[in-house]
Amino acid sequence: MRTTFFWIALACVALPAPAQQDPFVRRQETLFSLPIGEIDRASDWTHNFRFGVIGGLNIHGDFKMSGTFKVANHAAQGIYDDGYVRQDNFPNSQGYTSYWGYEDAGQNDGTALTMHSATSFTASEQSSGRARMIPGIEMAYSDDFWYWGRMRIGFESGVSILPIYLEDNRQMTATVTNSVLSFQIPTGPNGTIELPDPPYHGGRDGIGPQMLLGGTPQSSIVDSSDTVTGRRTINAGLGALRLGPTVLLGVSENFAVSASAGPVIGVVAGQYRFNENIQTTFGQAHNQGHFTSADLVYGGYVNVFAVYHFVDNDRDACLFIGGQYMPMTSATFSSSGRSARVDLSGQVYLSAGIGWPF
Repeated sequence: MRTTFFWIALACVALPAPAQQDPFVRRQETLFSLPIGEIDRASDWTHNFRFGVIGGLNIHGDFKMSGTFKVANHAAQGIYDDGYVRQDNFPNSQGYTSYWGYEDAGQNDGTALTMHSATSFTASEQSSGRARMIPGIEMAYSDDFWYWGRMRIGFESGVSILPIYLEDNRQMTATVTNSVLSFQIPTGPNGTIELPDPPYHGGRDGIGPQMLLGGTPQSSIVDSSDTVTGRRTINAGLGALRLGPTVLLGVSENFAVSASAGPVIGVVAGQYRFNENIQTTFGQAHNQGHFTSADLVYGGYVNVFAVYHFVDNDRDACLFIGGQYMPMTSATFSSSGRSARVDLSGQVYLSAGIGWPF
């Protein structure tokens, strides 16, 4: 009995101790069929959630204007492109005001003072540009289910959010329609008063030469040689969701390379803004505004990235860096003759970040 116990104890001591598991070494005979229950997920860092920063490259935009565009002037408040006639601080029954001014001697014909306001312009222009690279964020989860030596096949799903900014600051030639108002110059004991030489800017305090409120509309003036400057911008964001199979190759115990491809769908939403100056024969008008838009986009993606595993304070983590090609359909912003197209057909992402086994 003692002899039997001795040989059993000796056999137990002679058995080799279990080696630490390399997450990439699997049984060859279980090609693509390793039971999920046999996966030691506690020591398997290749399934992970990652978070990182992305930068978008090769995103283009086209701006187009075609038609007649209203100018948001302030004529109703008595402000014109070449002057102003407004109520001062001392209203009176005669309709006089000291709060007026003008810019050019040609506005004064000796009996009346003429004011002009751009009301609309007609233009047809198109330009192209490239988006600025503005950092975005990316979140993704990857897992694998089939093993073949150091190769793993699984899936990944990811969400990315990328700001997009496009700008058009070209100068355009435009045909501008100007409204005209004629203000009667008050008369004194010796006839029509003499106005100060331009440029003249009177104040609200009732001091100085007076002007009669209430202009008389005259025929509009159309000028086909005016210019429009300023800028038009797209300030938007692209939110994209992707899902596809992955192939991961373990280069060493703590380093791997992964590739993935699949479909992607997203939404581009944001604002088209314009801030323009219309330079006319009579002065300068300012025009600004905006409109919002959202457009569904879709396409596909291919990405490749490298992963490095490390342990920090007894906690597994991964660093990753890579690139992604994600061609998608274009998004269009359009309203009242203004349009802009965000071309995503060649977009490329660079990404880097950190991940944790999950």
